[in-house]
Amino acid sequence: RPLACGNHSCSKACHAVPEAAAAAAATEACEVCSRACSKPRSCSHPCPSTCHPGDCPPCAVESAAACHCGKTTLKFPCWQYQAILQQQDTQQLAAAELGSAAAAANDALCCGKPCHRQLPNCPHPCRAVCHASSTCPDPEGCSEEVAVRCSCRRLKQKWPCSKVQAALAAAGGSRSYDGATALKLLACDAECAAQQKGKGAQQQQELEEAQAAVAAAATATKAAAVPAAEQQKVSTKKLSRAEREAAAAQREAERLAKEKRQRLQQLGLAVLLLLCIAGLGVLLAVAARQLAHWADALMLATSRDKLEL
Repeated sequence: RPLACGNHSCSKACHAVPEAAAAAAATEACEVCSRACSKPRSCSHPCPSTCHPGDCPPCAVESAAACHCGKTTLKFPCWQYQAILQQQDTQQLAAAELGSAAAAANDALCCGKPCHRQLPNCPHPCRAVCHASSTCPDPEGCSEEVAVRCSCRRLKQKWPCSKVQAALAAAGGSRSYDGATALKLLACDAECAAQQKGKGAQQQQELEEAQAAVAAAATATKAAAVPAAEQQKVSTKKLSRAEREAAAAQREAERLAKEKRQRLQQLGLAVLLLLCIAGLGVLLAVAARQLAHWADALMLATSRDKLEL
């Protein structure tokens, strides 16, 4: 017979069962089903209840999910998360009709913080509230301030990013740029032209002065490049015979003095070595004498011990 759960049959041996009105007073009733619930569910979590009739209760297992922008981890009961996934298409349609701010108020996966994805045309982050669409709303309307300059970099202004994108597109190029792009979108004025003219004249003057200095240095180097051998030859010719002989005698005296100093140094080293050897011999003699005294004392002590025995 089917059990009260409606899913399984009684496993007892065949037995009599009274009518339903007298079932409570029956001497042997059918067993009570205590198996675990095995009904399939819409999620991957098993039902925690024992076998029961009817539908399973909503799944309360906690599920974690990232918000749309990926900056925050949100947690929901499993049954609520399944409902959120089924409502995503409807919420994207609502975002297109009501606007991102109004749709975000009804979006469970919106963390309520700025999106912070990088916009496609500029280096700035999206400032819209966390949204479901992978495309940020109004990427061409970025309001971040950007510094723009003229060609000579004298003039400088702050423009909104949207104006910069429009100017780049009007110039015939792409409206996209990054942080390394030099935004020279301002036109130089008359003062810029005057400064550039003065700067060009100054650079030309500096170039001419540098060239003149290089030429003068080359001339001086060429004039001073006389071989050392020729200079020695000229100075030798100017000396008289007596002066040459006196110079030779002085060099000979210096050589003899140097040899004398070297011999004295060698003699001093030899004397020092002999003194060290003599000192070492004295130390060895003293040590040998002490060793002999110690040996005599040891032999005397040994002899006394034998006599006492």
